[in-house]
Amino acid sequence: MSPAEWVRADLPGSPLVLTVGPGGERWTLDGKPCHAGEGFELLIEGEGRNCDTCEGEGRIGDWDADTRRACLDCGGRGYTFAPLWLRVRFEYQNAGDGTGEALLYVRAPGGGEKDHHAIRVRKGEGLRFRLPVPA
Repeated sequence: MSPAEWVRADLPGSPLVLTVGPGGERWTLDGKPCHAGEGFELLIEGEGRNCDTCEGEGRIGDWDADTRRACLDCGGRGYTFAPLWLRVRFEYQNAGDGTGEALLYVRAPGGGEKDHHAIRVRKGEGLRFRLPVPA
């Protein structure tokens, strides 16, 4: 994988957002409503390495706290990583008061029909998603 393909400060994908309006709670991705059973891909970190620009520090500039700033290449993380996209099935449990949870079930190759564990997403969490890329 070439260095240009490694994730730097601007992460790909979009956040899954819980909105509350007159019709109740609604999960959206890119401003479009999400429906139970839809498939998404969740951004996870693959192989990582120290950021070359900040040498793994996450900040650049003088050591004086007033002049140091977050590294633009890694977004202050101190590392870059190869993006991996994990396929998940979207479900949700809305409470009606803005505290609903999205439930993301991993799509295992050749897996059975039963879902045993879900990744839980709560309002304000910064996980990144995209619609699945056609095979």
